[in-house]
Amino acid sequence: VVPAAEGQAVPPGRPPVRPVLTGLTARDGLPLSGWYYRAPGRAPSEPAPCVIHLHGGPEDQERPVLDPLYHELLGRGLDVFAPDVRGSAGHGRTFVDADLGTGRFAALDDVADCAAHAVTAGPADPTRLAVMGRSYGGYLTFASLVRHPDLFRTGVAVCGMSDLLTFFAGTEPWIAESAAHKYGHPERDRELLHALSPMSRIDALRAPLL
Repeated sequence: VVPAAEGQAVPPGRPPVRPVLTGLTARDGLPLSGWYYRAPGRAPSEPAPCVIHLHGGPEDQERPVLDPLYHELLGRGLDVFAPDVRGSAGHGRTFVDADLGTGRFAALDDVADCAAHAVTAGPADPTRLAVMGRSYGGYLTFASLVRHPDLFRTGVAVCGMSDLLTFFAGTEPWIAESAAHKYGHPERDRELLHALSPMSRIDALRAPLL
C-alpha cells in the first residue's frame, strides 16, 4: 500500500514535461539519440538524479508522448533519459539490425554511452544514475548492471531475460523461433547466448536491483 503522502508526489494538474531530443555518437561511431526529460523546478545546470529508461522490443521506439511512468518519476524529482539504442525501430533497417548476434555487445555498450551523454548533456548526476526497463529493456537493465557495474547506483528490471538459454528452453516455440534470429540459435550459438546472458556475470553485480 502506498502511503497517502507518497501517492500525492505528483500534484494534480501538473503539466507534462516537454522532453528535448538529443543526439550522441556511440563509441564505435554509430549515431544514437534519445529524449531527455528534466524534472520541474530544477535549475538548468543543477546535476540531478536520473533514470536511464530502456524500451522493450528491441524494435520499439521512444517518442515524445505522455508516459505516466515518466510523469511520476519526474514528479518525484528524477530526470529521465529515454534513448534508442541500436536495434530500435524508426531509424532505418541498418540500425534495427545492428544488434543482431554479436552486435548485441555493442548495444550493451550503447547503454553506457547514453548514460555518459546524460551526464554531459542533461546534466545528470553521475553518482545518482539508475537504469530501468521492461521486457527487452529489462534484459538490457540486467546486462548493463553486470557489464558496467560501477556506472549505475541502482536498477529496476521488469520481466527481463536473465539467461538466454533458459529463455529459449522455456518460452513459446513461435517466440523462440523469432528470437533465434535476434540473439542466436539455442543449439548452434550456445557460447554466444551464454556470453550475452546477464546471469553468466552475476558475480559482477554491485548495485541493488529490483
